[in-house]
Amino acid sequence: IAKLSASEERVVVSYDDLPPVLVQAVLSAEDRKFFDHNGVDPVGIARAVVKDVLGGSQSQQGGSTITQQYVKLAYLENKRSLVRKVQESVLALKLERSMPKEKILENYLNKAFYGRSATGIEAAARVYFDKPAADLSASEAAFLVGLLRNPARAEPTEHQETAVNVRNSVLAAMVEEGYLPQSTYDTESKLLVVTTDPSA
Repeated sequence: IAKLSASEERVVVSYDDLPPVLVQAVLSAEDRKFFDHNGVDPVGIARAVVKDVLGGSQSQQGGSTITQQYVKLAYLENKRSLVRKVQESVLALKLERSMPKEKILENYLNKAFYGRSATGIEAAARVYFDKPAADLSASEAAFLVGLLRNPARAEPTEHQETAVNVRNSVLAAMVEEGYLPQSTYDTESKLLVVTTDPSA
């Protein structure tokens, strides 16, 4: 049932219903200045341009804010180019003038793809952990946020070591931002990423 609901029906979770650990995880890993910037991080864009120029088409662009990532998901084709990056930035600036930050973050988490045919955080929580997003633990939230960049490479049934590393990198970022105590990281980082069986 969870698999079917993930692929056929996307449940939208409002910002007020997102668990704090999930918001903390995505801010720590994806955009630590989200509530302070105007939709664009100039330093991040400059870094991405340099990577494109020096690394060619194989380089991984970085520096996108959550607003830019949402714009890319909702309005633009998923291809890397400097023109696309400029469009992304312009639209992000416009969006921030017309939509509250909380709504942008809500929309992003509800539209993002998490692997296993799961689009949206509610579907992801149910497919991976058989629970609603509101009940996610810090470790589970960190893992799902870690999937945002590349879900396939961190599928725990096939790439357990990568899944653990991805989760732990988000947990570490949460510690750096003061959202989690070091003791929680020390405990959680030693555990495997245990999810439901995708073939069940």
